[in-house]
Amino acid sequence: MSKKENGICHICGKYGKLSYEHIPPHAAFNNSKRKLSTLDTLLEDETENRVPWDINGLKYKQFQNGIGFYTLCESCNNVTGSKYGVKYSSFINSIGIEIMKIPKEERVGALTFCIEPLNLLAIFKQVLAMFCSLNTEQFGISFKDFLLDENSNDFPCDNYRIYMYLHAGKADRFIPFQSNINTKAGHVTVFSEISTFPVGFILYKITDTTEFYGCDITSFSHCNYNSEYRMDIPIPFLECNTPFGLDFRKL
Repeated sequence: MSKKENGICHICGKYGKLSYEHIPPHAAFNNSKRKLSTLDTLLEDETENRVPWDINGLKYKQFQNGIGFYTLCESCNNVTGSKYGVKYSSFINSIGIEIMKIPKEERVGALTFCIEPLNLLAIFKQVLAMFCSLNTEQFGISFKDFLLDENSNDFPCDNYRIYMYLHAGKADRFIPFQSNINTKAGHVTVFSEISTFPVGFILYKITDTTEFYGCDITSFSHCNYNSEYRMDIPIPFLECNTPFGLDFRKL
């Protein structure tokens, strides 16, 4: 992408030319034409009796070479891409190759992946960088030191947690922070969600009543950047058939 736009970088906070940030990285199954319909588009649609999982005919934004946004300066884009994106993409491709061997109708329950060697801190930082691009500049800038220093483990685990799941269903999700209110249980969950094949991630802002979905990977933030690890954890499949965050209803 040669086009550039001016704005505030979502990591360093400097104003200037912004480069195109693929979310997820281009090499992580995000290198083809994509159509993205947003929750606002669904809510504004006046088609009578449209169910939430019916996205046919909705207005959409066309992405010619993978989904992304102009959110990072060239310097921050290069740092995250070289130090985190390559390692993240290798990890995601390993998962995606295994999932593609499973028929779509059998993508249920959970899978345990035994993958090594992995740079878990780099993977975690790439996920966080994606959430920084998706959300406001003010949010992203608060993680500047953590993201621009590959060795930093200074992630506020008491305030935020990141969960991961295996993406099933037909809807991609790019949801900035919002609140999900469970009136029956009296729970309020504050979250942001990114989900495309083969994985989804949920960034939670912790409250006393947060409802969690997926597998907690926040501990990756404690790992050593210069060390390699083995991941051996069960990760659940969750169906994404609507643009609504944390909506994992099956069709």
